[in-house]
Amino acid sequence: MIAAILAGVVLFPILLPWLPTQQFSTKGFVLGGLIALPFALAVFLGEPSTALWLRAGWALAYLLGLPPVTAFLALNFTGSTTFTSKSGVKREMFAYIPVMAGTFGTGVVLTITFTLFRLFG
Repeated sequence: MIAAILAGVVLFPILLPWLPTQQFSTKGFVLGGLIALPFALAVFLGEPSTALWLRAGWALAYLLGLPPVTAFLALNFTGSTTFTSKSGVKREMFAYIPVMAGTFGTGVVLTITFTLFRLFG
């Protein structure tokens, strides 16, 4: 989670001109996905004795939980540039905040589910 926050607050403004896509939210999703990928790979490849579906589930939890955090923080930078408009910001917020909430919520549900699997066998 700290990596996703740092990516949204520190890396996003630095990498803004070089991130693909036009919307800030999708730029944040791309950066968040790149930040979450090492964590997901570490969980997936880390412990071969664990069942494949459990490792894949944990990796998916990382890939769904971290990028929306970075994307939301990236969305907050829309007012800091000269090429955004009020209507464009509103359109982007209404289009992507539900997606962010859905993917983050799914990541949280997966994390809780797999934590319960780990605790109770």
